[in-house]
Amino acid sequence: MLEIKTDESNEAWMERFYKEYWELNERASSLSTMINQYTRGTLPYNPASTVELLSVQYYIMQSYLRVLEERARLEGIDISTDGKLAYVMRGEEE
Repeated sequence: MLEIKTDESNEAWMERFYKEYWELNERASSLSTMINQYTRGTLPYNPASTVELLSVQYYIMQSYLRVLEERARLEGIDISTDGKLAYVMRGEEE
């Protein structure tokens, strides 16, 4: 795998993609915690939404994360948790 230098607009797009992925990941994780507390009766407030509706939202968020992961794979964007955004191209040497 090689790191490819990109122009500024492409780099900005990749940074937005990376940020979108990790923000959605964090929100889905928070929603999962909320759903678990809701079902156990330990949520410190009483939401108007049903647990079923929240579960559908969580499912959709997880599906969207899988779409972003596949796009990242196809585009060669490393979305690992190391905090570094890298653009990689497979099968070519520098």
